[in-house]
Amino acid sequence: MTPMRLSPLLLLILSTVAVAAEPAVLVQPKSIQLSTTTSFNEQGAFNRSQSLLRLEVKVIPPAGMQFASSRGVRLSEALSDSGESLIPKGTDHGTANGEEAFNEWERERNDYDVSFNLANPSQPIAAIRSLKGTLTLAVAAGAAKQATIAPLKDWLGKAVVLDSIDEEITVARSGEGTTLRGSRALFDRLQKVTFADGAGREIKANGWGGGSDGQEYHRTWTVQIPDDGAITLQFLPELKEQEVAFAFTDLPLKAAGGERKPAVKLKVTEVPVDKPEKPKAEGVKDPNAKAAGF
Repeated sequence: MTPMRLSPLLLLILSTVAVAAEPAVLVQPKSIQLSTTTSFNEQGAFNRSQSLLRLEVKVIPPAGMQFASSRGVRLSEALSDSGESLIPKGTDHGTANGEEAFNEWERERNDYDVSFNLANPSQPIAAIRSLKGTLTLAVAAGAAKQATIAPLKDWLGKAVVLDSIDEEITVARSGEGTTLRGSRALFDRLQKVTFADGAGREIKANGWGGGSDGQEYHRTWTVQIPDDGAITLQFLPELKEQEVAFAFTDLPLKAAGGERKPAVKLKVTEVPVDKPEKPKAEGVKDPNAKAAGF
C-alpha cells in the first residue's frame, strides 16, 4: 500500500499551527531617573557625590495572565550615547536586579511596573543608546486557594503548614497588631488577607508594613483580632516562571534640542472685585428693613 504524502501547503499549515506562539508579554519603557546627591562634612567641605540612574518599565500581560512578582532583570547590553557600558558591576554574570513583589492593587488592575538600576555614568549622558535584557516574572497559573485560621487563639505562635500550598506560616500578636511570618514564596502568592471577629463580622485593618531578614519574611497588619476571631488567607494559583526578553534603543534623558518648551501664554484681564459689605453693629436698626406683615 502506497503511503499517503502530505502536500507542501498542508505541511506548511501544520507547521504553522505547531509553532504558534503564546500571547506575548509586552515590556515598555516608562521613566528614567537620573539624580545626583552631594554630601558635605561637619566643616561644610565637600565629602562625596553619589549618582543614581534608574529605569522603570511597564509590563503588560495578555488577557487572562496575572503576575505575582518580578524575579529580577538581567542585562546583556546597556550602552550610553557615548558608548559607555551601563551594566551595574556584579550583574554581568546573571545576578538579579529589579526584584519586587506586586501588591494586591497592581494584581487586581493588572498594572505592573518594574524598576531596576543601571551603572552610574562617568561621562555626560543625554540618552541610553541601547538596552537589552531579560525580565523573569512569576506567573499565576491554575486555581486560586484559600485558608482560614480560626479560632485564632488555637494557632498563635504555632508553625502552621498550609495544605496544598505546601508552605509554613506563623501567626503572632504584636504591639502594632497581627503579624504573619513565612517564606518569600508564600508572600509572593498571598493575594488578600481579611480579619473577622468570633461572629464572622469583618474587622478592617489600618494598613500594614513588612520586611525580611533575608531568610524569613514578615508582614504586620494594624489590627487586633479577638481570641475567637479568624484570619482568612487568599492565595494566587501555583506560580511558574516566565522569561521575557526586551530591547530598547535611543531612550532620551532630556528633550531633543534642550529643555521643555514653555507653554502657550493665555491673556488674563482684570475685572473689578465686589467689596464685601460692612457687618452691621448689633442693636442698630436697618433703615431699609420693613416690619413684618407690612
